Amino acid sequence: MSYPFYNDIDERLSASKPDYISLHQDLLERIANVILNDEALELWWRLAKVSYHLSLDVDYENDEELFIRNMSQTRKYATKAVQSNPNDFEANLWLCQSVGMMALFEANIQIKYDLITQFMTSLNHCRRLNCQHSLIPFLETRLEVALLVNVTNEEEEFLKRKPEFSHIYPINTDMVEMKLQNCLRLMPQSIDIHAILSFVFLSTGKKEEAVKVAEKGVKLECTNKSESLMCSHMSDLISHMTIPQTGFPIRSRCLHHIR
Repeated sequence: MSYPFYNDIDERLSASKPDYISLHQDLLERIANVILNDEALELWWRLAKVSYHLSLDVDYENDEELFIRNMSQTRKYATKAVQSNPNDFEANLWLCQSVGMMALFEANIQIKYDLITQFMTSLNHCRRLNCQHSLIPFLETRLEVALLVNVTNEEEEFLKRKPEFSHIYPINTDMVEMKLQNCLRLMPQSIDIHAILSFVFLSTGKKEEAVKVAEKGVKLECTNKSESLMCSHMSDLISHMTIPQTGFPIRSRCLHHIR
């Protein structure tokens, strides 16, 4: 069944700079009118998508609590979408993205890896539904980068005891670099991929490669605070050859143009 309301929403989402605040408000107002389950799916995955992008306009370095709270709300919307149709790609994609982002910030080890387990389940489901989607390899590689550079000794011991993580941990650095370069070829406008690849290069001593990637990344247009932070970190890399004290730059939206 076709709903003209969502045709308008999709047209507004396809704009070069969508007004996510008004989109969010319009979708929330629509909730009271949703009766049929097939419309519920149409509503919830779009609401999750809009909520995700709104979350990325929060300065997570100065207000991590708000960022996590907003991302948790995104997860709730996406979960409702998956419940409406477990085999819908968009529903699983936004659940995967929100859960993955929450895992990057979670401090409690058990909760963190419960989130990672859910992320991997959702990602594998996305892969089965649409294996050609360019975002899938990046989401997987970003997780590997997080495990490569942000793992504490306690978390490392935890990972070693979990057989379900044996296929991704310990991480092969050369393989991660290759995967990120492949992702960059697929999504050359992604600020996140430029930032992550540049800092992976720097962490492995490849300073010239790091600077080249960062210099290309800072020339891209930022569309939210998360991307602005990424560009700021890349500028610091170019100037000082250092990884930011706030940690490895993996805590940001997945890419520039998700449609």
